[in-house]
Amino acid sequence: MGRYIDRLKCFVLKPTEKIAQILLLFKGAKGVFVLFLFLFVLNSCKKQLPHYSIDSDLKTAFNYQPGTYWIYKDSLSGRIDSFYVTQNVFQANVPSGDVTQDEITINVVEKDIDANSTGATSILYYLYVGGNMVSIQYAPDSPSQGEYILYNPFFTYPFQLGAFVWKSGFAGSSDESYCMQIFPSYTLNGLVFLNVAEIPHGSSGPGGYLDTFFVNADVLIAKMDLHHPYDSVGTKVWELQRWNIVK
Repeated sequence: MGRYIDRLKCFVLKPTEKIAQILLLFKGAKGVFVLFLFLFVLNSCKKQLPHYSIDSDLKTAFNYQPGTYWIYKDSLSGRIDSFYVTQNVFQANVPSGDVTQDEITINVVEKDIDANSTGATSILYYLYVGGNMVSIQYAPDSPSQGEYILYNPFFTYPFQLGAFVWKSGFAGSSDESYCMQIFPSYTLNGLVFLNVAEIPHGSSGPGGYLDTFFVNADVLIAKMDLHHPYDSVGTKVWELQRWNIVK
């Protein structure tokens, strides 16, 4: 057995060994065992990237399925839009920077449902659920070449005050996100929502903006005050009117 180990060491130290020598090394039953041991050692030496599973509380609260919809009204213009889930896709072990993670991508389409509108689809949202964080990306009303709005990270769950601490490969955006305050109850147009986090989100510098979201684990977003420069309207205050949640 010792001669196999010695020859194995020689093989490892001299990777240019001829194929014939490799075959000779692993010839016979003992050689097969040594080959198995060799492959096991090589596999063990591979760098294992940190892996993040989806937080169970986050997945329970925000894993929306098709059939989910939200109806919002802009308190400034009176415009009414519907937002509805079209697809929910789970992926395991997704490489993201120097980690891997499980993640859920939820596609949400916005459709104008004003009485005088054509009902055309205007915006496609991507809701990402991974680690202990939710991230959102969407195309604005009138996007210029390749411009998208990215809320990354959007919020962590359970909600926590202050700057975010996330466990996810989504990290790395230059945008700033934090939780300003948490309301035990929040009343909006006669509707009462419990445990609502106020999430300002924006960026500094030229073209900077500040949007504010009121997030709830039951309905996702009760209210969103938008001032993004890429939006064709410029300012909207979407307030939730009714909804149907499927998880």
